[in-house]
Amino acid sequence: MTEPQVGRWTGSINRSARRMVRHQLRLNAAAVAVKRPALHRWLRSVFAVRTFRRFLSAYLVLNLVLVAIELFAAHVPVDAIPSWIPDARFPEGANAIILNVSGFMIAAQVGALGVISIALALVTIIAQRDSFSTDVQVYYHESMAFEVVASCLALLVVLCVQLLWPVQHLLHYYVHSRDALLFKLILLGMHTLWLILNLGALAHFARTTLLFVQQSSRQAMRKQYTAAVSAPLEMIGRIREALYVAADQLTVRNAYPAGSGAASCDVQYGTNFVDDAGEVEISSNFRRRVALCDVRISWVGWVIRRWGKRVEAHSGTPPATSPQARRNRPRLTFALSLDQPVDRKIDWCRRSGGVPLLRIERMILRFAFRFAAVNDEN
Repeated sequence: MTEPQVGRWTGSINRSARRMVRHQLRLNAAAVAVKRPALHRWLRSVFAVRTFRRFLSAYLVLNLVLVAIELFAAHVPVDAIPSWIPDARFPEGANAIILNVSGFMIAAQVGALGVISIALALVTIIAQRDSFSTDVQVYYHESMAFEVVASCLALLVVLCVQLLWPVQHLLHYYVHSRDALLFKLILLGMHTLWLILNLGALAHFARTTLLFVQQSSRQAMRKQYTAAVSAPLEMIGRIREALYVAADQLTVRNAYPAGSGAASCDVQYGTNFVDDAGEVEISSNFRRRVALCDVRISWVGWVIRRWGKRVEAHSGTPPATSPQARRNRPRLTFALSLDQPVDRKIDWCRRSGGVPLLRIERMILRFAFRFAAVNDEN
């Protein structure tokens, strides 16, 4: 294992852990031997959005961007528009063609969803018969079943809604702009590209389904899943814990690089150091269950460096280097444990000695410690 390092401008321990795991897997012969094909990795990166809501949100953003451009173009004189840009007058009947093409795309998406439903039913029957239900999770992940279904459903909703072009019609009604065919053609091109990607993912889904019924192929999928998902997740979890345990040293290292002089203050992480001594600097009232999921060490180091300079200026003496002096240095204590759920008011940043933190420093610390919601069943 390489030495723990927290680089880049945020110093995220999550990003550092993932980077270290990727480095280790690139050097691991067993992981390289069962590495997924390049096309599979590319498809997975394309469908990284994963959820139905995110697919729709991404499309909505692109649609609004085009509407904003069309709104700007509505104020451009007709004589200033290049001749190669089509409008409502050219070509004749283009709106009907766009409508027909959208209808064909809807039929294709409905058919794709039907194929997926049949395949999932087949896999469920085989799993119940052969009692390998533990492999179903591997199948769902390797076939990208959730991603493909979410993408197909999102495109189907988009195509059905865009049969009426509601946003464009509202724009033309309120702004009294001309019906610029170019923007509809751009969206039609986006729909076509989205459909092609969905069909490519559907082909991968069908291939994975056919291979899944074979015992030898299932074993290969297990190895790929272990090398690409389960093993990296376990490694990342352990490295995150190790980085958080060493976060006090990493923070001081970011605040006072080698050759920059002795540290004027100290920092501690974790609930093992919590007591009622010291002044409360940051307090949060969590109304739902959350857990500390990431710490941006570089941002904490920036605060420590600024605070240390003010502590040294306030004391008027340079920082001492003796062990006793280091134990008595002003200290910030962060009373948080990584991935430990909390749902109450907690004073998670305390100061022992030194001068109070500035408002901007407290704000940066709030951004440096990232929390994520925790499900009730966890």
